[in-house]
Amino acid sequence: SVEFIKSDAGYWYKVVNSNKGAKVNDIVTISGTVQVLGGTPCKELDSLTLRLGKRDHTKVLDLALANAHVGDEIWIISPSSLAYSIKGISNCITSRTPVLYKIKVLKTNE
Repeated sequence: SVEFIKSDAGYWYKVVNSNKGAKVNDIVTISGTVQVLGGTPCKELDSLTLRLGKRDHTKVLDLALANAHVGDEIWIISPSSLAYSIKGISNCITSRTPVLYKIKVLKTNE
């Protein structure tokens, strides 16, 4: 079993499954879930297309997906400062709560 690795940016990650497909570039489509640590998934990320570096999602996804490949399955433990911070998600993640992302990289623009 692969242990979590601490990034220089302050989040933890582990690559659960690596496919070494195409390297992710500035537009990536993912699926997965977001949950409070130790909780049940509370937000589905179903074929969500992100523009990396454009701040249209949480900062931790920009950071963690920068070196990903199509087909990778990545678990990310994020401090609230890199995730939903003081906003949280209504009825899902409270303010200032660390979260766990379970992400699969579906595709990137080629």
